[in-house]
Amino acid sequence: MILSVMYRGSWRHAQSLQEKLLLVSQIFEADESDQATNDPYPPREIFELSITDGPGGKGWSPDNGLTVGVNRSTGYGGLAWCVTGNNPNKGGVYDHVWVSDNPEPPAFDPRVVSESYYPHYHDPASTFPIDRIRAAVEEFCRTDNGSRPESITWITGNMNGMRSDREYPDDTVEGSFV
Repeated sequence: MILSVMYRGSWRHAQSLQEKLLLVSQIFEADESDQATNDPYPPREIFELSITDGPGGKGWSPDNGLTVGVNRSTGYGGLAWCVTGNNPNKGGVYDHVWVSDNPEPPAFDPRVVSESYYPHYHDPASTFPIDRIRAAVEEFCRTDNGSRPESITWITGNMNGMRSDREYPDDTVEGSFV
């Protein structure tokens, strides 16, 4: 199986477990000096992963996806996971979008972006320290089947990071949750 990662506007691929973990390391330990931003909490990054039997690319649609948002300056990240209708698994966890669920969330808003194309942010209760997020991403690579990582807790939600157990005001798109 192949890990395909959309990161900073380009696809990257890895096949062996060693290559997958190296790619994850490169992403989590990337040099952030080349990122220009006016955000008071730079840098915010997001990357999208899938495990498939072929490499992703333009016009390609995977049947599973793990979206990872990190804010290195606050030290937190968040996850969203889902499968598409093309996935052979049905029912249970496969019928929903899931966002990470921290039972002991930070007391502040770590401003973890949840979408690459629009400024949505994860609810603080959906964020974990980056080392926990990285461990879940590495688990995603080790299972090698696109399944939702089990090393963290999850709650149903949306790919934009919003949780199903909360109601959000209309201004949460660019605002803080706290």
